[in-house]
Amino acid sequence: MRNHRFKRDGELARKLKNWWEDLENQKGFRSELRRARNANDVIFVPSFHRSCQSLDLDVLKEGERWAIILGLLSHVKKDDKKCLLEQIALKVKGPRFLRLLQRKREDDGFYMDMMRIIRLLKNELNIIYLAESVYYWGADRKKEWAFAYFQDKRK
Repeated sequence: MRNHRFKRDGELARKLKNWWEDLENQKGFRSELRRARNANDVIFVPSFHRSCQSLDLDVLKEGERWAIILGLLSHVKKDDKKCLLEQIALKVKGPRFLRLLQRKREDDGFYMDMMRIIRLLKNELNIIYLAESVYYWGADRKKEWAFAYFQDKRK
């Protein structure tokens, strides 16, 4: 299920990609984000709030959601256009994947599990699809991930 908020050529996707590319020039901020172990840690990074302003994000309604997204994106070194779910099927073992599917986005364990997956993918993945998946993480997104994962495992 796709939502148009994250269209590849859309304004939010463009702003998010520019923000992520600018992290390369903001080593201190990137380091602060990388030290975070959950959304609360990210929320306490002052630059997170400036980032939300520059990205036009509603932190009062969606602050925790965006903290997770921006925190995770700080760990990505290369925006890879390969299908994220195919990459996950190739590199992530079943028990780890199933544990992730059981998590709610708000669980600290979700953040840590996603960070581990990013590392397993050698910090190279599609940043917009990652952001979209985290943003819409729920029953429908989990089903999409499960179908894709197990479909790729059968190949």
